[in-house]
Amino acid sequence: MHEWNLASGVISSLLAYAKSRGDVKVVSATVRIGTLSMVDPQVMEEALTAISKEAGIGGVEFRVERAKTRFSCRRCGAEWTFDDVEKDFRASIPDDLMISDESGEKDLPTHYFPELIHAWMKCPECGSKDYRTTDVSGVLLEKVELEE
Repeated sequence: MHEWNLASGVISSLLAYAKSRGDVKVVSATVRIGTLSMVDPQVMEEALTAISKEAGIGGVEFRVERAKTRFSCRRCGAEWTFDDVEKDFRASIPDDLMISDESGEKDLPTHYFPELIHAWMKCPECGSKDYRTTDVSGVLLEKVELEE
């Protein structure tokens, strides 16, 4: 579960931000998770809560929100979400490139490295690999509320 590593990075960012603002208390934080990263929001929230306690900033209210990863083709202008192409995308990944997690289940390589999407995914309209991500693909610390 790489959610714990990602959560650790979010907590480090929160600590650095709070310190840069004069060591103020973090009240809440909103974390957006792109569907491409395939991060489990519940596991992420549990990890954020546990790691924040260990880091001495327990009590932070975390909001973990899913965001549809969106793409735009530079060639034909088509727009789509990862949800629109996920079934075909999964079928395009050879089994020997899947990554086994701690429980032995096979995960897509993009679960750990969302940027690998360009190795396999093509525009569903024209087949081009010249497209860009227009919304969250990984984990984004979107909003932080500090104590006044």
